[in-house]
Amino acid sequence: MQCDVLVIGGGSAGLAAGVAASRAGASTILIERHGALGGMATASLVHSVCGLYLVRNEPGAVYANKGFAPEFAQRLIAEGGATGPSRMGRVDVLMHAPPVFASVADSFASESSNLDLRLLSEVTEVQASEGRIHSVKVCSRGSHEIIEPRAVIDASGDAVGAFMAGAAWEQESTERLQR
Repeated sequence: MQCDVLVIGGGSAGLAAGVAASRAGASTILIERHGALGGMATASLVHSVCGLYLVRNEPGAVYANKGFAPEFAQRLIAEGGATGPSRMGRVDVLMHAPPVFASVADSFASESSNLDLRLLSEVTEVQASEGRIHSVKVCSRGSHEIIEPRAVIDASGDAVGAFMAGAAWEQESTERLQR
């Protein structure tokens, strides 16, 4: 199987990357190890989206970025799956219902004509050389497939693709990690 873009991980970042690549015309495969999209927001039942809005001293939430993130947030609110933004100190967060978050994520994926979604799929092997991933072996419920992407976006949350490819990586100190 060949594709232009392979996205590893179907959380918020992976979904955004997959939808954006698809909208740009790239043949895109998005693989997610869980049975639903949304990452921590759905699989771990995290009920708030942080980082969506600028950190400000004055009240009134302002989106930190344009594009997919506010588009997703607005649809999540319109579907009755989110309330807010809610102010917590200087931070505005969007409180949401994880099942609706997953449903909205599914809608975005299904509306993306060049996006091929693989749920319950896990990266088991990566072949790479000279800083480029040539192939990724994916296992899903006992079946295996080899994907040969032109580009890989690792949005797995734990850098599984980058690690298996032998890429250099670093991690922030515990004190600087967002919890």
